[in-house]
Amino acid sequence: MKQTERRTYEQTVVVKVICDLCGAKGHAYGWPETDGGGFEVNDTTVRFKTGKQYPESGSGVVYEVDICPACFTGKLIPWLQSQGATVRETEWETG
Repeated sequence: MKQTERRTYEQTVVVKVICDLCGAKGHAYGWPETDGGGFEVNDTTVRFKTGKQYPESGSGVVYEVDICPACFTGKLIPWLQSQGATVRETEWETG
């Protein structure tokens, strides 16, 4: 669940994110780091977008779940595997 505030007439911004499963609190840009060094990445995305997209416009529905890294790795991945999904782990790096 994302907590939002209306900051201006036209803009609503995310100020905090809360895990929909366990209630863990994150900040506006993601989940707290555990190393305290300011360089840790903790970003989860669970989203399904459906509809019509044309070059000039589009519309549809987005289904989204806010889930913390602990629930993603400790609950969602084991559940997906129990349902027969193959969860791929890929290393990444930037240059």
